[in-house]
Amino acid sequence: MFRLIVSAVCALLGLSLVTFAQQAQVFRSSVDLVHLDVSVLDRDRQPVRGLTASDFTVFEDGKPQPVSVFFAVDVPDPEPPPAAWMRTAPPEIQTNQIDQNAEGRLFVLLIDDAMIPHDAQFLETARRVSRSFIERVAPTDRVAVVFSAAGRNQNFTTDRTRLLAAIDSLKAGHAKYLGGWDTAQSTPAETLGLLPELFGPVMDTDMGFRKASISTLKQVAETLISAPQRRKALIYVSPGISIDEVNASMPVRLGDQGLNSVMAMKDANRELARTMPDLFLRMQRANVTIYPIDPCGPDGLRQYVLQAASTLPILREVTTVDETTTRQPGMPPPGYDWLDPGVTRPQPSDLAMHLSKLSVDFLDTAAKNTGGFSTLSSDYDAGLERIFEENSSYYLLGYAAPSGQKPGSMHQLRVEVNRPGMTVRTRSGYVTEAAPKTGRGAKPVTPLDRVITGPIPDASFPMRVALAPFMAPGKKEAFVTVVLGLAQPSVSQRTTYEVELQTNAYETDGRPRLVGARQTVRVVIVPIESKESPRYEVMSTIALPPGRYELRMSAYRPLDNVAGSLYADLDVPDFTLDALSASGVLVEMEPPGSSTPPQAFDAIVPMTPTSNREFKRDDLATAFMRVYQGEGSPLLPVTVTTRMVNGQGQQVGEGKDRIEVDRFHIDGRAADYRFSLPLGLLPPGQYYLTLTFTQGARNSVERSLQFSVAGR
Repeated sequence: MFRLIVSAVCALLGLSLVTFAQQAQVFRSSVDLVHLDVSVLDRDRQPVRGLTASDFTVFEDGKPQPVSVFFAVDVPDPEPPPAAWMRTAPPEIQTNQIDQNAEGRLFVLLIDDAMIPHDAQFLETARRVSRSFIERVAPTDRVAVVFSAAGRNQNFTTDRTRLLAAIDSLKAGHAKYLGGWDTAQSTPAETLGLLPELFGPVMDTDMGFRKASISTLKQVAETLISAPQRRKALIYVSPGISIDEVNASMPVRLGDQGLNSVMAMKDANRELARTMPDLFLRMQRANVTIYPIDPCGPDGLRQYVLQAASTLPILREVTTVDETTTRQPGMPPPGYDWLDPGVTRPQPSDLAMHLSKLSVDFLDTAAKNTGGFSTLSSDYDAGLERIFEENSSYYLLGYAAPSGQKPGSMHQLRVEVNRPGMTVRTRSGYVTEAAPKTGRGAKPVTPLDRVITGPIPDASFPMRVALAPFMAPGKKEAFVTVVLGLAQPSVSQRTTYEVELQTNAYETDGRPRLVGARQTVRVVIVPIESKESPRYEVMSTIALPPGRYELRMSAYRPLDNVAGSLYADLDVPDFTLDALSASGVLVEMEPPGSSTPPQAFDAIVPMTPTSNREFKRDDLATAFMRVYQGEGSPLLPVTVTTRMVNGQGQQVGEGKDRIEVDRFHIDGRAADYRFSLPLGLLPPGQYYLTLTFTQGARNSVERSLQFSVAGR
């Protein structure tokens, strides 16, 4: 029985967000516009506000261009929501409407687990700083969490739950920071009948991790180059990459019998050093500012290397070569070649100083070459505050691309401000879009494919989606019901038109699981007098095995040549093996809205769901879930605990129910559960409903629903 707590019901205190939907629409209005997001900082690195279009001069290939579009963007500090769930609850309905907000920034949080040492304190600091960063992002910001080695990547999203889960997947660091001395011959070469030149590092086991880190940085740059006009920043949580460019350029000693290993280490360092200028140019081209944050803290990496190096016998012990000669660690001589040390062994303290300096130098170089700054101290909160302050204000500029540009040609960009002492940051260039390939074998790029390939969705076609996985009896794959809500165009008379749709599904590592699932639907609409854009819903199903996915859906309306896309996260449980699991949440509404095809889910669920979560008090709405008990264990009763809170976080309802064993008769081990939303008893506002299903003492699963209630 569910009981409303009437005395605790209050009206919602709404969140006020400044939106720039009209601005974003202007920037999308012409494919011939060149778009720029421009940051202007004063001598104290504070953002300069209040500039106008006349303060800017844009140069393309050295020639000034007339600015035709200009907007100033200020991102306010996010106000604490009245209720904590408004900030932390995972969105059950996913939409592309947030991408119409031009003030929304793009952040990539790169946790460089390849280069973070396997140290519990460093790893915990990396997690803590990363979580603190997520707590500061605004509701309109999109964030991606990326790892360079083994973490669980999360594509761009506003879902804090998924972002924090990705951060928590950081389990280990990998780099040793020993410069290869952990592979050095620990017994004097002479006693083995070998030449003394073999006495030293055989290989650097960290080189693969350095390459992985650089490769990840390059992939981030490539992704953000194709991102739209927005402020873009890379938060780089890393001790840095120790690339020894100086010693890599030194010649190999004559007669070196360890030539292969020495050359391999020198070549690897030269290769990484050669990639750095191109990497930073790509970041500049995408207008990505790098903000390195060292989780090891001040002097932390040097002390770590010192401690680790001091445990190596070859760097710690005095070695007797014969009765009159000894070899022991000492101060490296001037011009010492760290990649070809010969018989000279460094002190652990010198090795620690050398490797930590190379790493810090990389962080400083990355920041300076992209307009950012490094946070190397332990005052991480101050560093994060500076990052958000710098990125809180910027300008969107647009100008018409000069005619006659050759497809695929590169063009240099420069922006100047007519005020002294200002630092201007924007992308350094762009490439004119190449003409589509023609001729035999050329595959045309359809509007559905074009809008589904970018790093974030294209919100030109407003869309929202409700996803719910259900077990498919006798099959490993699950059915996923897709309820796609599409905004319909305004019409002055009854109109029939077609909409083309496509759905792709990708695993967390980017591998495609489903590509090119298409359908075409016919829609009939009539004139509606409403301030809100009316919607209709398209029903479809896809089949996916248990796992985590990103769905990419695109829609194209030939009627007015409008295309858009929506990216959504999806978790598919293992209904067969999990002792207790539940489908996603579906909501049925009376009176129903417009949907097609009306019987799309008849073989799966006994209802026609909606993606609408905005109800009136005289509506009738019912939440529907299917609860499963896995094979291999006896059926047990399942307790259902319901709890509802309002927009102020006050509990307004609670209840308990029980699903008896005899109700688990659907396909053998499943039971349907319905919950009627008490809309008529709720004041206008926003609400958060959680349903917790419990089996025995250990197994439980939770589902949630966010909805709002308006007046009659």
